Amino acid sequence: MKKNILILLGFGVIIILFSSEIWSDNGKAGYTGASGESTCVNCHNSYALNSGGGSVMARSNMINWQYEPGQTYNIEVVVARNGNHLFGLGFESLDQANQNAGNLIVTDAAHTQIKSRTVSSVSRRNIVHTLNGGSGADSAVFAFQWTAPTTNIGDVTFSYCGLAANAAGNEAGDYVYRVSQLVSPMQTTAINNPNGSEKMLYVQNPATENLAVRYIINKPGKVEMTLFSLDGKLVKNLISLEQQSGNYYQTLEGLAAYPKGVYLLKVLLNGKVLSEKIVLE
Repeated sequence: MKKNILILLGFGVIIILFSSEIWSDNGKAGYTGASGESTCVNCHNSYALNSGGGSVMARSNMINWQYEPGQTYNIEVVVARNGNHLFGLGFESLDQANQNAGNLIVTDAAHTQIKSRTVSSVSRRNIVHTLNGGSGADSAVFAFQWTAPTTNIGDVTFSYCGLAANAAGNEAGDYVYRVSQLVSPMQTTAINNPNGSEKMLYVQNPATENLAVRYIINKPGKVEMTLFSLDGKLVKNLISLEQQSGNYYQTLEGLAAYPKGVYLLKVLLNGKVLSEKIVLE
């Protein structure tokens, strides 16, 4: 009799542990609300989507949510709701044909991981939370990277869901928040070198409060970038520094203080002075 009781107790413990892992399992892919997908409300359905006073939002070092092909960007998704202490995430990046766009990269394996789910015959890659990876008082931040497609493929959509859980060991009583973010290819100008040689400077154009530039240095030397008004008056010294040879990508900040319009960007690069008209919007 005692043996049977012990066996039943053992099975009970196994069932509890197994159920616990199911209810507080790692995140699931393919529930971001993108085309052909439901959201996390598919399981966590106690409340309506985007209700309860919480939120989910993404932020990035990408300028104005515009990508340059091949560049890698830092992304953080913040899920928040006062009173909650466990949060979850599902995030994916799709092109206009609903195929994976670019490459999602795990940079914090303790809190995020890659999972996939086949939707409309496409294995969609998602960044999702790890088991208890979204623990935090009132909010959690999930950090990772995204490498843009190597060519301009047009608009990309980030679709993501955030979960504010009550940590009760089941799917009841949780809130779900869903947002999508349109990411567009950056418009750039390739500034010609005076001798017509290979282009080595690409500048975001038009620009807003920040200006993205990419350039190639053939040998160590000084790099200067200066903004002038069209009548030749100095507006702002953007950068002035010594750099080693290599490829560089910089975000030049502080342009929001200046009136919208057309300016002249002058650049000292590889011993040559280059110039181009830049539109501030």
